[in-house]
Amino acid sequence: MIVDYPSKEALMSEWLAQEPYVIGKVWTDIDIKPCKVPGFILDAPV
Repeated sequence: MIVDYPSKEALMSEWLAQEPYVIGKVWTDIDIKPCKVPGFILDAPV
């Protein structure tokens, strides 16, 4: 999954703290790695 947040702290507080699979303990092992993604991928419609 690719998400775009200004910092790891923002990711943890704004997304992971409210993510239903994290809250429901479906995802118990989460590996966060920074990467560079071309802008057109982040701007693509979902």
